Amino acid sequence: MPCTKPISNKTNSEKKYSGHAISLLWFLFLSLVTVSLQAGENTSPTTSGALVVESVLGVVNQNLVTKTDLKDKITRKLYIMGVVPKNSLSFPKHGFLRELINEELLVQKAREEKFQAPPDVIDNNTDRFIEEVKRLFPNEKSYIDHAESRFGSLFDFKQKVRKWEQRDLLIRSFIGSRINISKEELREFIKERTEKNIPLVRYRLSQIFLKYPGDEQGNKKKEELAYNIVLKIQKGADFTEMASEFSEDEATRNRGGDLGFAEQGRFSETIENAVKKLDIGDVSMPVFTEKGIHILRLENKIMPRDLLYQKKYNEKRNALILELRENAHVKILEQNL
Repeated sequence: MPCTKPISNKTNSEKKYSGHAISLLWFLFLSLVTVSLQAGENTSPTTSGALVVESVLGVVNQNLVTKTDLKDKITRKLYIMGVVPKNSLSFPKHGFLRELINEELLVQKAREEKFQAPPDVIDNNTDRFIEEVKRLFPNEKSYIDHAESRFGSLFDFKQKVRKWEQRDLLIRSFIGSRINISKEELREFIKERTEKNIPLVRYRLSQIFLKYPGDEQGNKKKEELAYNIVLKIQKGADFTEMASEFSEDEATRNRGGDLGFAEQGRFSETIENAVKKLDIGDVSMPVFTEKGIHILRLENKIMPRDLLYQKKYNEKRNALILELRENAHVKILEQNL
């Protein structure tokens, strides 16, 4: 017998009404679940093995967005900003929730189009992220205490970061597949920034800084110390640990000397000239300025093509979010924020 599709007797208006009815029932269900289970919003499986469902903040198509998701979003953002999250996150949460929903839309679309994040890249990014977090603490013990108090264990923290990095890679792969940069575009970008006197390169630097005592003998001892520090690093000593131990820059020593990103031209000519000679990961010989002695490590270097890519990435991301939101079922339970 020939295979035929079942014929629907519903009109288009009936189908549309049915879809709205399902969405309304789903929204009401979420509201009831949230209200009745709000007392357990920060809980996990109980000792009896029963799961306590936490508060739901919204729904994106068929996926729920919870308070834990929002807390994770804020926590990750703070780490990236170089800030250690506190137990109580008192932030304007509406903006973070909107961004979390946008990310969920992008992740769903990436999975729908069969994008996958390679496990080895996820692992590398996870390790790199954790190393960046470690730099926010003065020593290993402080980092371990933080991870255990906030996440339960170092293993749980790593699994959490791995989940974050997997989602981030999915989004970046999905959006990046839609970006092309031609040679002509790059030339125009460089020309435009040059004409407007906008820097074409950004650096991320770390430093070990030693102050001059002011007397000749003291200055000489500091110079000897600087060369000894460089020698130790060349023999395998950890730059971050050396910065925590020796750097006299109070603003950066507790985070491994990290100066963050800066545009080319921000530093003195002496430092700029030293940085130009470095490849990513390289450590300079002592650099002498009026302020003191600087030992520099180049952490990252963003070139014009990278800047143009980021500009186009942001534009494409915003356009995709607008497109996805038009066809998505999104409900937000703002009363639970």
